[in-house]
Amino acid sequence: MAFDWGYAVHGVTYTMGTAAGGSALPNAPQAIAAVNYMESRSDGGYRWSVKYDLGFDGARFLVETRISLAGADPGALRSTWEQGIESLWNGKAALSDGSALYPIAFDVRFVDANPHYTVTVHEGNGRYDMLNWYTDTAWGPSYQDELAAHEYGHMIGMFDEYAGGATFNGYTTTGTLMADLTGKVPLGYFGSVDAHAEALYGRPLAIVDAGAAAAPPEPPPEPPSEPVPEAGRVVNGTTAADTLSGASGDDSIRGYAGNDVLYGLQGNDTLKGEAGNDTLFGGAGDDSMHGGDGHDVLFGGIGNDILWGSPGNDTLTGGAGADRFMYTRGSGHDVITDFNAAEGDRIHLGPGQFHRVIDGSATEALVDLGNGDTITLLGIARHAVQDAWFVTA
Repeated sequence: MAFDWGYAVHGVTYTMGTAAGGSALPNAPQAIAAVNYMESRSDGGYRWSVKYDLGFDGARFLVETRISLAGADPGALRSTWEQGIESLWNGKAALSDGSALYPIAFDVRFVDANPHYTVTVHEGNGRYDMLNWYTDTAWGPSYQDELAAHEYGHMIGMFDEYAGGATFNGYTTTGTLMADLTGKVPLGYFGSVDAHAEALYGRPLAIVDAGAAAAPPEPPPEPPSEPVPEAGRVVNGTTAADTLSGASGDDSIRGYAGNDVLYGLQGNDTLKGEAGNDTLFGGAGDDSMHGGDGHDVLFGGIGNDILWGSPGNDTLTGGAGADRFMYTRGSGHDVITDFNAAEGDRIHLGPGQFHRVIDGSATEALVDLGNGDTITLLGIARHAVQDAWFVTA
């Protein structure tokens, strides 16, 4: 039985997978929308409130849910529930406008004031529902994270998928989070978020697999095979889209305007993309790389490299060696694909900047630098980020 997710918002019905198109969404933070509606379409007469805050930071859609815990002291379960929900829901889906992919990120906060939900914690054995959680259940202690993640599914608008539950049009299945607590989270589970994001921006968005959004970019192709020019070159581009290469010495390569591709090759090279959406490849050696204006992609390669994408929403890959990722105010929303503290990688912050982890999952962390600037650290759990990684000028 196919499950066709339809969702009505302000009288308009949106369907999962609607073809998207048109210009990209704005690459700047937008106002947060408070989602609050009564879900009354389920089988068996079940009704519940769906509440969360939906925002857009220019790179991803952010779903924040605030939960107040009343009743018994959950102890260590508090952390288990929060991490379980975020790890099972994050990294699964993105929204596409036909031009770019925007991951859907979930942030669950246990708060004392202004909650979306108040959940009563019960000491002892019992059966979970959305507003009543137990310190012990028939599922055993290893399922506490999945149980919380299942109930969180209702909080963001999802139905049960097991017989006798709050199902939709009699749909049941097995092997999913909303059916039998397995880790599978199908794309249909993000229908409410998609519908309200479409209502917020007044345009269709398609739900897609987040893997395409989170995957590190492929390195650029090697430069054309030709005789290697003399060492220590100074190479300047034009206002067009240039492909520029160094040699075996310490080269200085400057792209100027246009969407340029710069190759340092061997040596301690200085690469500057300047205006345009540029791709910089340092190669072997201790390279200094500055993307400049535009949304740039920087690959350090082998060596102790300096990577500075600012300004623009840039993607930085240091490669092997102790790399330095440089930031100042106005750096935009960057992604670092391979941060490795053990190799000596560090993030350098400029005057007036700070760092604070504000979102993420078990496979990535979103770090706020203030002034609307962020860094996404791929491959690093939200709770693993350390202060020692950040160096303040």
